[in-house]
Amino acid sequence: MDQRALWVWVNEILLDSSNEALVLDCCVMLVDRFGGAASTQLGAAIELDEIHGGAGVLFAKSYHGELGLWTTLLPVAVERARQTYAHAADCTHVGAEPPLSLCGCGKAKDLPLPFVERMKKSVNAVGARLPLHSLFYRAALSPLYLPLEKHPMMLNEKKAPKAPHTSSCAKCGKAGNFLRCARCRRVVYCSKKCQREDWKTHKSGCG
Repeated sequence: MDQRALWVWVNEILLDSSNEALVLDCCVMLVDRFGGAASTQLGAAIELDEIHGGAGVLFAKSYHGELGLWTTLLPVAVERARQTYAHAADCTHVGAEPPLSLCGCGKAKDLPLPFVERMKKSVNAVGARLPLHSLFYRAALSPLYLPLEKHPMMLNEKKAPKAPHTSSCAKCGKAGNFLRCARCRRVVYCSKKCQREDWKTHKSGCG
């Protein structure tokens, strides 16, 4: 299997209350070949860990171009999780143009101790030759898009008041030669003046 792959080890799920968002505190490893030595040894270690009561692993096949998006996103996610280290003077990010790739400055840095210890234990148990934890980066991942009800341009239909069908002017209640709202086609007005004056009230339920 020669496809590229991304391994994500979840440490914690945190709440960013100031931005009303969840943050995935995780360790990530991007490999060029899913069937390579690192992935094979990590898979065996996780399988053994699962036998001994570990959480196991979930595999997901990426769509065309999806892994490219992850590759672009990872440098930002790793930078968000940076705590104790600084970028080297010869860092590949210096003078580079976006999109950036992962630099080597954060590799094996700021990894949670429980992750390192568990990884060493599992890897040693299967006789792996690679110190796999040293290939991971610490990262902080968050949703890229706002939920529908939080998006300022979206209207939550469950909460939106529905304007009733009526046979009288929605503003003054009078009868007349009605002008129907061209957008929702549900409410009518006796004049352009009433329609303009009622728009601020009506627009939340129009559509």
